[in-house]
Amino acid sequence: MNRIVLLFFTLIIGCLETFCQNVMPLLTDSLVAEPVSGSLSYPIMNPVVSEYADKIMRLENLAIPENFDFDKVESLSIECRQKLKKYAPRTIAQASRISGISPADISVLLVYFGR
Repeated sequence: MNRIVLLFFTLIIGCLETFCQNVMPLLTDSLVAEPVSGSLSYPIMNPVVSEYADKIMRLENLAIPENFDFDKVESLSIECRQKLKKYAPRTIAQASRISGISPADISVLLVYFGR
């Protein structure tokens, strides 16, 4: 019985490794590099969620200059600077979707770029 369980977990770990190596980079790149396009409609949505969605859509239009040096913005956390340099988002909305970037960091960027 223990051998079957060990084989099962070995198979699962192998599948997860393959997924992480081959699929996750594609998902991450598309989330960071591809802006949301087209018009989205929110037919049955609570007002708070709708307002949040509208804010995110407005952030799509706030561009970050190409090759921007995030080290110039001293108020950003170190983790945020590292992630922004690694993924180089083109808009504030793309930056907000990166794991590890806090809402406070996004607020700092909005103030820095003059919203």
